[in-house]
Amino acid sequence: MDLPRLYPILDTESLHGRGVTIETAAAAFLEGDAGILQIRHKGHWNRDVFESAKQVARLCREAGAPLIVNDRADFALLLKAGLHVGQDDLAPGDARRLLGPGAMIGFSSHNADQLSAAGGASARCSPAIAAPSAHRPILAGTHGRMVTAPEDHVRLIDSRR
Repeated sequence: MDLPRLYPILDTESLHGRGVTIETAAAAFLEGDAGILQIRHKGHWNRDVFESAKQVARLCREAGAPLIVNDRADFALLLKAGLHVGQDDLAPGDARRLLGPGAMIGFSSHNADQLSAAGGASARCSPAIAAPSAHRPILAGTHGRMVTAPEDHVRLIDSRR
């Protein structure tokens, strides 16, 4: 799977601070032809958050756009979404066993050792992005090229589909 040029990350903390619901932001991005969306929620996934995520998943299905869930393989599985994990989350191999061979799984790495630990010859580099709530500037690059960002932040996408 080739990633679209625009990869919106719906950060619930940032959206809440601007008075925008995740459903409203998702609908706007999808109306603007976003080809993928990622939900980033660092707080507790209560029922309200899950209901909102279900609405975003429905919008993505209707638009034919994949949905990626940050950190939480359990919710990704329930939403029939892909997953993005970091260094302190479920290991990519364990996520693959849970979500299956067709699931899209992304992995963040911060140095060469972590990058090597991601494994898998089909892992590809995509644009490096530091989420605004991570207090780093947003960087963009060209898909397929390694981009160096603050603290050598690199995002890998395992797109075995």
